[in-house]
Amino acid sequence: MSRTPVSGIVLVVTTGLFVLVSAYLKAVMVAEVNRKLPADQQLYFIRYYGDYAKLRRDYRRLYPSGQLLKLSRAALLAAMLFMVGAAWSFGFFRAL
Repeated sequence: MSRTPVSGIVLVVTTGLFVLVSAYLKAVMVAEVNRKLPADQQLYFIRYYGDYAKLRRDYRRLYPSGQLLKLSRAALLAAMLFMVGAAWSFGFFRAL
């Protein structure tokens, strides 16, 4: 039975936290965009991932100096980096 490195588990949990932060920031972006759009053009919270290009475009148009899009992307990038670190910690790249 092999031991699981504690650092790998911490990195996986940290990855999950950054993914949740990114999803939360996207939900906030939907709320902000919906606040300024008419009722017939608003995005749905549940299926805005299908309209992500529209969300990005509308957010940039309505909030030209808004930081939520950058923060969401930064959180997702951090999650990817932590996931690579977790894979490294678990020895995934030793087999390559």
